[in-house]
Amino acid sequence: MSQPIVFLSATTSGFARARRALRTDLGRAGYDVVVQDELRHLPEPTLLGNIAAQIRKCQFAVCIVGTSSGGGYPCETEAEPFKHLLPASMPRASYTQ
Repeated sequence: MSQPIVFLSATTSGFARARRALRTDLGRAGYDVVVQDELRHLPEPTLLGNIAAQIRKCQFAVCIVGTSSGGGYPCETEAEPFKHLLPASMPRASYTQ
Protein backbone atom coordinates (compact mmCIF):
# COMPACT_ATOMS: atom_id res chain seq x y z
CA MET A 1 0.00 0.00 0.00
CA SER A 2 1.37 3.41 -0.91
CA GLN A 3 1.78 6.18 1.60
CA PRO A 4 -0.96 8.83 1.68
CA ILE A 5 0.12 12.17 0.24
CA VAL A 6 -0.43 15.47 2.05
CA PHE A 7 -0.25 18.89 0.41
CA LEU A 8 1.15 21.42 2.87
CA SER A 9 0.78 25.16 2.34
CA ALA A 10 1.65 28.16 4.50
CA THR A 11 3.14 31.58 3.96
CA THR A 12 6.88 31.58 4.41
CA SER A 13 6.93 34.94 6.16
CA GLY A 14 4.61 33.87 8.95
CA PHE A 15 4.83 30.11 9.24
CA ALA A 16 8.09 28.76 7.80
CA ARG A 17 9.13 27.20 11.11
CA ALA A 18 5.70 25.65 11.73
CA ARG A 19 5.58 24.31 8.17
CA ARG A 20 9.01 22.65 8.53
CA ALA A 21 8.03 21.08 11.86
CA LEU A 22 4.71 19.82 10.49
CA ARG A 23 6.44 18.40 7.41
CA THR A 24 8.86 16.51 9.64
CA ASP A 25 6.08 15.21 11.90
CA LEU A 26 3.90 14.10 8.97
CA GLY A 27 6.85 12.35 7.36
CA ARG A 28 7.60 10.49 10.58
CA ALA A 29 3.95 9.47 10.75
CA GLY A 30 4.25 7.81 7.33
CA TYR A 31 2.91 10.46 4.97
CA ASP A 32 4.52 11.71 1.79
CA VAL A 33 4.44 15.50 2.01
CA VAL A 34 4.27 17.93 -0.91
CA VAL A 35 5.22 21.44 0.19
CA GLN A 36 3.77 24.31 -1.83
CA ASP A 37 6.87 26.49 -1.85
CA GLU A 38 8.99 23.69 -3.38
CA LEU A 39 6.94 23.44 -6.60
CA ARG A 40 8.67 26.03 -8.75
CA HIS A 41 10.47 23.65 -11.14
CA LEU A 42 7.95 21.01 -12.15
CA PRO A 43 6.70 20.11 -15.63
CA GLU A 44 3.58 22.32 -15.82
CA PRO A 45 4.15 25.57 -17.73
CA THR A 46 3.12 27.77 -14.76
CA LEU A 47 3.59 27.74 -11.00
CA LEU A 48 -0.17 27.77 -10.47
CA GLY A 49 -0.50 24.79 -12.82
CA ASN A 50 2.19 22.95 -10.84
CA ILE A 51 0.39 23.63 -7.57
CA ALA A 52 -2.95 22.43 -8.99
CA ALA A 53 -1.39 19.26 -10.44
CA GLN A 54 0.24 18.39 -7.12
CA ILE A 55 -2.94 19.03 -5.12
CA ARG A 56 -4.83 16.62 -7.41
CA LYS A 57 -2.35 13.85 -6.45
CA CYS A 58 -2.89 14.36 -2.71
CA GLN A 59 -5.39 12.70 -0.42
CA PHE A 60 -5.15 15.48 2.18
CA ALA A 61 -4.35 19.20 2.29
CA VAL A 62 -3.13 21.19 5.27
CA CYS A 63 -3.18 24.96 4.94
CA ILE A 64 -1.78 27.00 7.79
CA VAL A 65 -3.73 30.27 7.71
CA GLY A 66 -2.59 33.62 9.07
CA THR A 67 -2.82 37.30 8.22
CA SER A 68 -0.40 37.29 5.26
CA SER A 69 -1.58 36.32 1.77
CA GLY A 70 1.69 34.93 0.51
CA GLY A 71 4.52 35.95 -1.75
CA GLY A 72 2.71 37.09 -4.83
CA TYR A 73 -0.16 36.80 -7.24
CA PRO A 74 -0.31 34.94 -10.55
CA CYS A 75 -0.83 37.06 -13.66
CA GLU A 76 -4.32 37.14 -15.24
CA THR A 77 -3.38 34.63 -17.93
CA GLU A 78 -2.01 32.14 -15.41
CA ALA A 79 -5.00 32.55 -13.07
CA GLU A 80 -7.77 32.39 -15.70
CA PRO A 81 -8.18 28.55 -15.75
CA PHE A 82 -8.68 28.58 -11.97
CA LYS A 83 -10.98 31.60 -11.51
CA HIS A 84 -14.03 29.35 -11.15
CA LEU A 85 -12.55 27.99 -7.91
CA LEU A 86 -12.68 31.36 -6.13
CA PRO A 87 -15.74 32.70 -4.32
CA ALA A 88 -17.44 35.60 -6.10
CA SER A 89 -16.33 37.96 -3.33
CA MET A 90 -12.64 37.14 -3.99
CA PRO A 91 -11.47 38.59 -7.31
CA ARG A 92 -7.94 37.16 -7.05
CA ALA A 93 -5.84 34.89 -4.83
CA SER A 94 -2.15 34.59 -4.12
CA TYR A 95 -0.25 31.37 -4.83
CA THR A 96 -0.55 30.42 -1.17
CA GLN A 97 -4.29 31.11 -1.01
